[in-house]
Amino acid sequence: MIRREKLIAVISSGDIHPGGRDGWALAITDGRIVGTRRPEAVGVPEPFLWVAGRSADEGRDAAEKMAAGLIERKRFELSKEGIFKILYEAPGLFFGGRVVFESVGERVDLGISVLSAWNRSTLLTVRALVDSLLAFAPDKLYDEKTGALVRDKLGTHGAY
Repeated sequence: MIRREKLIAVISSGDIHPGGRDGWALAITDGRIVGTRRPEAVGVPEPFLWVAGRSADEGRDAAEKMAAGLIERKRFELSKEGIFKILYEAPGLFFGGRVVFESVGERVDLGISVLSAWNRSTLLTVRALVDSLLAFAPDKLYDEKTGALVRDKLGTHGAY
């Protein structure tokens, strides 16, 4: 694949965005997170969500090809070792959520769209995002409101 990395997820969605702008895509490997604008022009379905643990081998080739393209066009790249905290705020029906990557020398803040009863894509995007971040760095992913590790919160409540 890409170097000697293991692909964890590829998430491309209009529901993830920096500051309310266009949708973004993330390639998450076992060693880094790469983000860029969503490749709408190449006919990517809305949303494209591939998570290794949930998707098995189905779609792996398409996900790896997409990840390679995202990495070529990257707007940011954060190494796993450089990230010291990932803050996650779940979206609700009235307010959007966010994920903040705090790393040495850089902070990346991505918004998450408001949940809607008429559009399941946001919920599917959030599930893929949380699952992939838990696979990437479970010891660095914190609930922004409570300060607790998300993996501990999921153990007791079972919700994103």
